[in-house]
Amino acid sequence: MRRVAPSMDISAVMPAFNEATNLKQAVGRTAEALAAQARSFEIIVVDDGSRDDTPAVLERLKVVHATRSIAAMVPPSDRDSTRPACPGSS
Repeated sequence: MRRVAPSMDISAVMPAFNEATNLKQAVGRTAEALAAQARSFEIIVVDDGSRDDTPAVLERLKVVHATRSIAAMVPPSDRDSTRPACPGSS
C-alpha cells in the first residue's frame, strides 16, 4: 500500500470526555493508521473534564506509546488544582 502522506507530519486531535474504556483502542487505531501513512505524527487527546479514569488511562498510554508523541490536555475551564493544563506543566 502506498503512503498517502509520506512527507507530511500529522497532528491528530481527539476529544475525550469520560472515555476511559475506549481510549486504548481509539489511540491505538489512530497511531496505527497514522504510522502507516505519515512521516511522523502526534496524537493530542483533549480531556474535557472527565470524571472517570480517563486521565489515568492517558498517562498509561503515554508510556505504552513512548516512541510516539501522545499528549493530554485539559481545557482551562475544566482544570482543577490537581491536573496540569499541559504535559510537563505544574
